[in-house]
Amino acid sequence: MATFRTLSMLKQMSTTWCRRKHAFVCSSYSTRPPKSEDKPVDSASKDKRSKLFVKAKPKKVLEIHSIIKPSSVVSKYRECEETGGGELDKDAVKMVLEEFSRSSEIRTLCRENDISPDLFRTTFQSFSTMCLEDKLRFDIHLLLNILTIDKGDVGMLFPYYLGYSQEMFPHLKSMNMLKGLTDLTSPAQWYVETRAKTRKIVMHVGPTNSGKTYHAMKRFLKAESATYCCPLRLLAMEICNSSNDQGVPCDLKTGELVTFADENNQPGNHVACTVEMTNLKDNYDVAVIDEIQMIQNLDRGWAWTQAFLGLKADEIHVCGEEAAVPLIKNLAVLTGDTVEVNEYTRLNPLMYLSTALEKYENVMPGDCIICFSKEVIFDVSAELNKRGVLTAIIYGNLPPATKIAQAKQFNDPLDPCKVLVATDAVGLGLNLNIRRIVFHSLSKGNRRWGRINSSLVRHIAGRAGRFGHIYPKGYVTTFKKSDLYSLHELKNEKVIPIQSAGLQPTPEQMELFSNHLPDASLKNLLIMFEHMAKHDKENFFMCELNQMKKLAELIDNIGLPTKDKFQYSHVPVDTDSEVQCDFFVQCATKHFYEEPISISWLTSHLGWPLEMPTTVADLKDMETIFNCLDVYLWLSKCYPNIYQDEERVREIQKELEIWIEDGLKACLFEKLNLAQKRKLEMQTLKRKISSDNPEKQELEKPAARSDSAKSPKRDEKPNDKNNDMLDLIKFLKKGGMSEKRFKTLSKQLQFDPNFISSQPLIGKHPMKTRPDKMKVLKYLEKMEKDKYQK
Repeated sequence: MATFRTLSMLKQMSTTWCRRKHAFVCSSYSTRPPKSEDKPVDSASKDKRSKLFVKAKPKKVLEIHSIIKPSSVVSKYRECEETGGGELDKDAVKMVLEEFSRSSEIRTLCRENDISPDLFRTTFQSFSTMCLEDKLRFDIHLLLNILTIDKGDVGMLFPYYLGYSQEMFPHLKSMNMLKGLTDLTSPAQWYVETRAKTRKIVMHVGPTNSGKTYHAMKRFLKAESATYCCPLRLLAMEICNSSNDQGVPCDLKTGELVTFADENNQPGNHVACTVEMTNLKDNYDVAVIDEIQMIQNLDRGWAWTQAFLGLKADEIHVCGEEAAVPLIKNLAVLTGDTVEVNEYTRLNPLMYLSTALEKYENVMPGDCIICFSKEVIFDVSAELNKRGVLTAIIYGNLPPATKIAQAKQFNDPLDPCKVLVATDAVGLGLNLNIRRIVFHSLSKGNRRWGRINSSLVRHIAGRAGRFGHIYPKGYVTTFKKSDLYSLHELKNEKVIPIQSAGLQPTPEQMELFSNHLPDASLKNLLIMFEHMAKHDKENFFMCELNQMKKLAELIDNIGLPTKDKFQYSHVPVDTDSEVQCDFFVQCATKHFYEEPISISWLTSHLGWPLEMPTTVADLKDMETIFNCLDVYLWLSKCYPNIYQDEERVREIQKELEIWIEDGLKACLFEKLNLAQKRKLEMQTLKRKISSDNPEKQELEKPAARSDSAKSPKRDEKPNDKNNDMLDLIKFLKKGGMSEKRFKTLSKQLQFDPNFISSQPLIGKHPMKTRPDKMKVLKYLEKMEKDKYQK
C-alpha cells in the first residue's frame, strides 16, 4: 500500500529540469484531484484564491510591556506580620480570581487604564500567584476573605490589581504623560515664535534646468539676511562659493564643516547649510528650501518638514517638483501663511531618443553613463579605457573634493577626458557639461523589482544639455535596447502629488519621554515612541527610525546619558560597514570615560600607516577610513572637549582625497594589459594634438563665454620658448600630467621639484618620490611668468 500511495503522490508532483543537477527535480506539490474530476470554478473564487499568495501577513502589534523587564513586587505585599484572620480557602480564592478575569467590567477598566489583553494575562498571572501565598498584607487578606465567604463584588479587587500592575510595569503610572509627549498631531504649533508671524511662501516649481533655484537665489543675494537649505554638502558649498564670488559674504554650515566668511570667525548674515543643520532660532528676511520634494523621504523627510514649519523668515522660497504644490498649500493652511506659486519650463530642449547605445564604441564626447553600482562603474570605465576613451568617475561614497576634481576634469575643454561614468549622485550638487545621459540599467541594486521611479529618471535626465553650458540640447537614452520602452514609459508617467510630510521626535521630546522610563534602553525608547506616536495622517507620516535604532543598539550597553545617546544616534554612520560601526562604538566608549580622542589614538585605531589603493577593495577601505574621519568631525561639533584635533583630521582628509583620486586611476589601469595602457596613452596624446585645432576649440567653447573671444589678446611670440613652457605648464595643470612628462619638465628647467614637497601625515605614499605636482606647477608658472615679463 505504501508503494502505491507513493506512486500516486509522485503523479501529482510537477517537475522541472535542473541544469545544475542534470535531472528532473520536484518544484511543487499539488493536492488537487485529477483533471477529469475538476469542477468549474467561478472567477470570483479564483481571484480570491490567487490573492492568498500575495496577501502579506498582518503585522503583530507591538506591546510596550514586551520590551520592558517587569519589576519584582511580591515582597511589597508580604511585609506585614501574620494577619490573624485564619487561612484562606485556596479553592475559593481561585474561583474569585477566575470570576475576576472573566468579568466584562474588569476588562473595560483595564482598557481605560491602558492595560492590553496581553499585558493583563502577564500581570494577572503574577497577581494570582501572589494572592495564593500563605502570608498576605492584612487589607488584601481581609478583602479576599470577604469575597470568598460573602460572594461580594469582585470589582472591589481591581484597585489592588491595578496597583500591583503599576508596580510591576512602572510606565503604566505615567501613561497619560507619555501619550501627551507622543502626540504629534499638531507639529506646526511646536514653533510658537514662528507662528507669531505671517510668512510669505513663494514656490518655484518646474523640471530640472528650468531656472527655479536661480530665481530663488536672486532674492537670497538681495536680502539683508538669508539662509539656504539643501540636501547635500556639495550643493551648500557651491551656493556658498557662488555667493562669496558675487560679493555677498556667506557662511557654510554642514554636519562636518562650519566656515565663516568673516576673518574673525564671526557669523554673517547669509548662510548656506544642509537641511538638517537649519538654524530655527535666528530671524531671517529670506529663506530658501531647495529640493522640497524630499519632504516625503522615508529617512530624511522630517528635516524638510522641520525647516518649513520652523524657519523664522519673512519670505520662504521653496524650490522643487510640481508634485509638492498641494502638500505645501495644505501645510500653509496649518501655519497660517500665504502661498504664491511660480511655474517654470525647461530652458533647453531635452530629447528622449528612440535608439539605444548598445555598444561602447558608440560612446561620444559629452556622454554620461549612469550606473547604480560601484562595481558596474569600474567595469564600464575599464571597457571604455580599453577602447582608448578616458573617463571621469563620480559616485556617492567619494570625498567631496574628489567629486569636484572629477567634475572639473570632465568639464575642462582642454582635458582629453570627455566621458563621465557615475551613479545618481550627479543628480544634485554638480554642474556638468553633459550632452547625453545613458542609463546603463533602470534597476537599482540586485533586487528583482528594483526599477527606479519616474521622478529619479526625470531628475537625472535633466542634467543633459543644461542652460549656459557647452551643449544647447540634451539627449537621453539607455545602453540596452530592452530598456528603451521602460524609459519612455517612466518618462510619460503622470506626476503623483506628494501626500504627506515626514515627522521625527525632537531631542527635547525624547529626553522628556526617557525621564518617565529611566530603565529603558534608547532602542526600546525609540520603538515605544514609534508605537505610541499619533499624527495627522492626512498631512504627515512617521519617518523610519531604523538607522537610529541600529546605532542605539550598538551603544546601549555604554553608560552615556540618554540625551548623549540620542545625539550619537544621528551620526552619519554606514551600519553595513563593520569598520565604521566598531569605530563608532570605540568613540562612544572613550566619551563615556571622558578620555579625549587624540590623533595618535585615531591613527593607530584606523591602521596607520596606510598604503596606496590599487584595487577596488583597497579603494573602498580607504573611503571607509575617510568616512570614519567624517564621523569624528561630525562629533567634534557636538563635543569639542572630547574630539579636540579637528584641524589635524582635516589635514589628513586632504591627503586622503589625493590618495583616493590616485587610487581611482590605479583601479582603472589595473584592469588593462600593457598594450591597452599604451593604446590609451597614445589616444590621450592624439586628443591633445587635435585639441590644438582652432575649429574644434571653437565648437567646444560654451555660448556663455563667446564674449571672451572678442576681448583683446596679449601679443604672442610664436618662437618664444618661455611662452611655450607656460602653455605646457597650463596643459599639465589641466590634467595632462604623467610621471614621464613631469620628469622631462624638471630636466628642461633644471629644477629639483622635491624641495617644495611636504611630509605626509598618513603614511608612505608608494609614489612619494613624486612631489606635490600642483604646488610645483604653480611655482613654475610664477617663475616662467616672471622671466617672460623681464
